[in-house]
Amino acid sequence: MPFDSTPAAPLVCPAWLTEREFQALVKTRDALRTEDAIATLFDMRAFERATICGTAQCIGGWMTSFMGILGPERVEVWEDPRFSVLFNYEPRVGSIIIPVMYATAAQAAQAIDNYLSHGDPRWKEVMHG
Repeated sequence: MPFDSTPAAPLVCPAWLTEREFQALVKTRDALRTEDAIATLFDMRAFERATICGTAQCIGGWMTSFMGILGPERVEVWEDPRFSVLFNYEPRVGSIIIPVMYATAAQAAQAIDNYLSHGDPRWKEVMHG
């Protein structure tokens, strides 16, 4: 994906998110872009496998970790229909399955940006350019 030097529009908390959820997604996005440790641990395939500290390594795991949610309450967030498009591991566009589980940290950060800006992570664009 070529570098876009156009300044990004400032993000505003979308109506479908609470401020806490919004801030957690922004922190997740920023960490995926800038923190090597988190970007290295990030794995969309690890939604059922937790790290030693109990945090799943996918977008939902990092988001709930930044919200301070641990244990069974995390699953409630992951199953929330507002986030299903972000956490869907094999979304379809027509008959094409998009292999989101292989997203890199950079691709996940872009999907979060898209979700916050448009309400849709636009996984097809993110994964296939």
